[in-house]
Amino acid sequence: MPASKTSLLWRCPKCDLPLIPEGRSLVCENGHNYDLAKEGYVNLMPTGKKLASTVGDSAAMLVARREFFESGFYEPLRQKLVELVIKDSPRVVGDIGCGEGYYIGGIAAALPGARCFGTDIAKDGIKMAAKRYPRASFAVADTYGQLPLAEHQADVLINVFAPRNAREFNRVLDPSGKLIVVIPAPEHLAELRERNGLLGLQPDKLQAVVASLGGEFKLGDVISLTYVLDLAAAAVGNLIGMTPNARFQDDDEPVFEAITTVAAFDILSFDRLS
Repeated sequence: MPASKTSLLWRCPKCDLPLIPEGRSLVCENGHNYDLAKEGYVNLMPTGKKLASTVGDSAAMLVARREFFESGFYEPLRQKLVELVIKDSPRVVGDIGCGEGYYIGGIAAALPGARCFGTDIAKDGIKMAAKRYPRASFAVADTYGQLPLAEHQADVLINVFAPRNAREFNRVLDPSGKLIVVIPAPEHLAELRERNGLLGLQPDKLQAVVASLGGEFKLGDVISLTYVLDLAAAAVGNLIGMTPNARFQDDDEPVFEAITTVAAFDILSFDRLS
């Protein structure tokens, strides 16, 4: 397997040279040094870049997401992603906007011979991911900037309810690579949204995503996944708390009720145009 798809995973955000492991650090030939955190992740955000407090998920949102995922409510989605990713035996798989690592962690467990990685702008999420899923590599990075990865690095990229960067996804993917994007279908959590006055979904979401990627990718398969969720009050709290709706909760301790609703996802598979 080529070195670029094994040990030389990350690129220096300052000069784009490969980062080579050196003790507890990653170092490029120009001497730029990035220390590994005790959990094993690396922060590859450009030096001095300031972010608004609302960029990325908060620590509370990530904790709520971890608790919700560990209850198994989105396990059918994770298993479907594992099924789609492993069928072509990819060597390098990345999750861009990985949060606390749930999806790439499942893929890494199913592909022990592959190199799996995740990036996210939320340092708290990357810290949680690296601690829980040691089979994957994780870095703090900005999806909207240049990803700290070489050209044609990945065989598969996944992007689940996360920001997208068509140009960077195209650059990082192998010419024959696949991009898998997961978005909410129109009926996703409809009952929950109505009862709790949650943020609405973007109209024509699927068409908008396809259009946003159209300059770099062409749409292949679209798989719909729908199933019933029976949520106790605590699960409702975690589900709402892990989404942007958490930023608009007025009460310090909101009261939630149990509900039956529908989880509905559209899983979009894209090929590179060039």
